[in-house]
Amino acid sequence: MSITATMSVSTAGATGLRRYRNVLVYAGLAVLFVVIGVGTRPHADWYGAWSVIPPVALFVFVLVTQRVVEGFIWGAVLAVFMYEHGDLLDGFDAALFKQLTTEDNLWLIIVLLSIGAFIGVLDRSGASAAFGRWAARLARNSTAAKIVTLAIPLALSNDAYLATSTSGAAMATVNERFRTPRLFTAFLVRSAAVPGSAFNPVATGSVFVAGLLVVNHVATKTDQVAAYAALIPFMFFPMASVLVAVLAAVGGVPPIGPMKRAFADPSANVFVEDGTGERTAEPTGRVWNFFLPVLVLIAATIALGSIQTGLLIALAAAGVLYVAQRTVSPDDFVESALAGMRDMLPLAVIMAAAFVLVLGIGDLGFTTYVIQSIGTGIPPALLPVMLFVLFGITEFLVTLNWSLYILALPIVIPLAQQLGADQEMSIAALVCAGLWGTTVCLTSDVGLLNAFSTRVVVFAHWRSNLVYQLIAFVLAAVAFLVVGLVVGS
Repeated sequence: MSITATMSVSTAGATGLRRYRNVLVYAGLAVLFVVIGVGTRPHADWYGAWSVIPPVALFVFVLVTQRVVEGFIWGAVLAVFMYEHGDLLDGFDAALFKQLTTEDNLWLIIVLLSIGAFIGVLDRSGASAAFGRWAARLARNSTAAKIVTLAIPLALSNDAYLATSTSGAAMATVNERFRTPRLFTAFLVRSAAVPGSAFNPVATGSVFVAGLLVVNHVATKTDQVAAYAALIPFMFFPMASVLVAVLAAVGGVPPIGPMKRAFADPSANVFVEDGTGERTAEPTGRVWNFFLPVLVLIAATIALGSIQTGLLIALAAAGVLYVAQRTVSPDDFVESALAGMRDMLPLAVIMAAAFVLVLGIGDLGFTTYVIQSIGTGIPPALLPVMLFVLFGITEFLVTLNWSLYILALPIVIPLAQQLGADQEMSIAALVCAGLWGTTVCLTSDVGLLNAFSTRVVVFAHWRSNLVYQLIAFVLAAVAFLVVGLVVGS
């Protein structure tokens, strides 16, 4: 048999396998809808274990089909169907409208589109390519480039979105020159951006948690920063995540699983239009054309306390700078900004579905069910590790982001007090579970943004990142167990 014929048979077999797999997947979804329709009542007061089905179904669907956007949509539809039953269409429409018009969610969509515009402009002007050439001269070998990749998001720890988007866009091309795959860059950035913000008491996420400590009467407005700082010694997952990333960067932890295959073929799972990493980068770009807009972005974000406003100011500054230099024309500037926004549209669709899913499982009492599953008869010393592991599992399936803290802290704090467990360690365990979710979950907005900024396929990034974060998760769980037993003894 000829090579061409063999390839044709192989392709036909793969197509048939995919078709058979799709039939099984959709049949399974149909069964789920029937079981949910028969086994639950609409607008019930309590759904218990049923509330776990939508996030589990989302995870299994994506794992089997590798179709991320569709998986998010099905997870959201299942959650709304369980609560609404026959009013599914109206319920989904109402949930989508509510979530997309909620100020915080709308803010995130605008931030994502603004980041896309900013990265698009940096690419078109040649600024990103110029930074790559400059950084390559500083990072004279592969290890040095990886360390720089970790250092940038840690230095930009005031905001995880800022750290992720800037670091990924800047360092992916630099690392590629040393045959380090973009998937490894994405792993390094994600391992540093989220933990970096956790170690910074004035980072946006830390300030949010500190505010919740005030709301839940753990701290006052005058000592909320100190109250958050008291949690940092127990932030075992961020510590472990950074440690694993550093070891991986210097070769102490070798490429594992999907990452090993990425090193064998660095160009796989990358969605750039050419081999340089920049779609239309000019070779004559100046490095200060990268630094000045980024410095404006950092300064404006810190001064005004809003990355959304900072991005708009930085975008305007970049436009004035590039057009004045004739690096780009006004038409090119606008078109590159719009092109960057268009690149973000799949991410915006995923986030919209994730918003509906989070609202849906909230209506089903998902978080309350998880808390009640812990019970009140456990030894106080084991509460932190149980909180971390149990919410680590739920956050792995679908991360609630900051909503987890809003929903769970009012329950975790009195539970720790009732059991006599260490309150600060218990709160830190919950925060670490949320950070783990942001670092590893498919529904994580930071993860999706990280995949975009490094130009890698979302599912490939999730798989290659997962192995390393699982190591960090186990290390953190052991730390919570050991320290919990020591403190509780």
